[in-house]
Amino acid sequence: MKTRNRIALTIAMSVLISLFAGCSGQPSDGSNSPSNGDGVIATYRFGETATWDDGTTIKVSAPEVITPSSYVEVPEGWSALRFEVTMVNNSGDTMQFLFRSFLTSGGVDGEAFLDAGSDIKWPSDPYIPNGESVTFLIGFTAQNPEDVELQVSPDLGLNYGKVAFTF
Repeated sequence: MKTRNRIALTIAMSVLISLFAGCSGQPSDGSNSPSNGDGVIATYRFGETATWDDGTTIKVSAPEVITPSSYVEVPEGWSALRFEVTMVNNSGDTMQFLFRSFLTSGGVDGEAFLDAGSDIKWPSDPYIPNGESVTFLIGFTAQNPEDVELQVSPDLGLNYGKVAFTF
């Protein structure tokens, strides 16, 4: 398959996944209310644990302002933030690591970044066995580190809806 065709196929699949992201999976905290316009099914404070019906959980720490390596471009006046994320797979099956996250700060989208110099990188194993957990760091640039909402889903929103974490 030519490179151009692979790129087109990848883009098409990304669009389809985005269309269906956040359509299923409810948190087990009793919140079965309709999602907001962003597809978020529940909102938590940083440090709290979001739990889905099958017992799968995500916990996100409060953001830490960091100075990333020189490979990360942070817009002037913005901050680089690092979050610790812990996912526990209690689904009954092995879960493929398809974590998805979005950040808004002051109503403006932040930019995700990977930075090995700041230990911000994806886990090396793409699978999480049932009953196991994975803890990793994610990074985003933010216009205002005091006004942050981080939306996450353990599997691109395919089986688990998005939840938001904020102050």
